[in-house]
Amino acid sequence: PPVVDVETFSGTQDELDAAITENRLRIGRIEAGDELTLQNRRRGQKRLRCLALENYGSMCALCDVRDAELLIASHIVRWADSEDSRGELANVIILCRPHDSLFEYGYWSLSDDLKVVQTANKPTSTTVQALLTKSTVFRQPSIHQPRLEYLRLHRQRHAFPN
Repeated sequence: PPVVDVETFSGTQDELDAAITENRLRIGRIEAGDELTLQNRRRGQKRLRCLALENYGSMCALCDVRDAELLIASHIVRWADSEDSRGELANVIILCRPHDSLFEYGYWSLSDDLKVVQTANKPTSTTVQALLTKSTVFRQPSIHQPRLEYLRLHRQRHAFPN
């Protein structure tokens, strides 16, 4: 009988049990290769990033990271959630990759007075605590402040208290 790759197996539970019993189950092999896809491109993103970098002095809004490769033009209201706000500088904050991930997953947000607020809804590791201390301050942009409506939507999406 043939070897069964667990990642691609689509048989019955009995067939799976038989493969396990007969030591024919292979774990850890994932089909990899190339495939042809049709892909959408986000128009204007490169220009939006350049303008956002200027707006934030080419620096993370929460820390001193200045390396452009480590900076993200982070949308407050996600790209998929609002077509109208996609190209607005008031919907973009420049963040380093770690702070961007923590923002995207709702570990922190900004209050209406642009203070960093942290969630109480997620377990935090010492790494998260090091990235988001009680003294973490939002460095405001030079021209285009985050729009309060977008910040409220971000807090609402991540269940921050009002």
